[in-house]
Amino acid sequence: MEVSEITSSLQDVMGELEHELASLIQTIKSADIIQTRLFHLPRVKPHEEYEPYGYIIPELNEDAEALDSACNAYVNFHAGGGEATKVVFRLPGVIVVRTDNADYYRDKVAGINQLKDEFSRISNLIEDQHERFDIVHRLFPRLIHLQVTRHLCLLDKPLYSINFTWGRRPLSQKVTKHDVIKLLEKMKKGRPLTAHDSLDWPTRLNAEIAKFGLLPEDIELRLKRDMKLHPLANLLYQEKDELGRRIKRQTSNHTPLLVLTENKPPKLGHLKSYDPDNPKRYRPKKISDERITPYLPVYRIEKEQSEPVDPN
Repeated sequence: MEVSEITSSLQDVMGELEHELASLIQTIKSADIIQTRLFHLPRVKPHEEYEPYGYIIPELNEDAEALDSACNAYVNFHAGGGEATKVVFRLPGVIVVRTDNADYYRDKVAGINQLKDEFSRISNLIEDQHERFDIVHRLFPRLIHLQVTRHLCLLDKPLYSINFTWGRRPLSQKVTKHDVIKLLEKMKKGRPLTAHDSLDWPTRLNAEIAKFGLLPEDIELRLKRDMKLHPLANLLYQEKDELGRRIKRQTSNHTPLLVLTENKPPKLGHLKSYDPDNPKRYRPKKISDERITPYLPVYRIEKEQSEPVDPN
């Protein structure tokens, strides 16, 4: 598909997506709303995109304007002035709707999520990520791509309770030195990580490639990235399993959950503050703390086993 066709298709899908979301929001605002509970989080500024997470205090909102804020979160695809475009906007919480017409909401949300998938599919036809970024942001200035493509979450089965928490787990992948060399070769076709690197970017990467080429064939390496901190919702359903225990599920809560009920609404919990200094029970000792290369989060695997860490 030509670039002109891709841009035209993206504009068409975005227009249809905005129309369908406006229709859903109009229905929600005229519905029987039992409760809206939101937890506002501070927006990330451009220079804070790669900074370690600090202490985060959610701001509870159950006021009259909470429903407007929740609905706006469904269509808030763009970063404002002084806000990072590489970090998604998150508004955890829930809208609880009493309705006897769950099929309408199921069909509407399913259609919206299909449009989100279509936007993602079309934009990914541009294989080079830097070219894709440039084209998408020329069409939609300050767009947060993941904000567009993330699905709305509709919960239509009877729930007993919803509680909120934080989730963050590292992505750790075992790699060989040849895997790392391939990644470095691929980086030569992209943009430098910093302005300082831009002067001799290929030369710097070639030096790293040569360094990895000299490593032993049997060296054990890990590619380790920290996933972004994200709010989660712990769901406890009215339905019970064969042992008589209520069924539990967990889901991402980047935008307000849309919960449908005909009768009794679920009990709602609160999102506590995130404390980065809260000690963890176990800390892996197998992976060294020192990166082998400044251009990729690659670490040498050490021989000692993981040991429990005293939280005190």
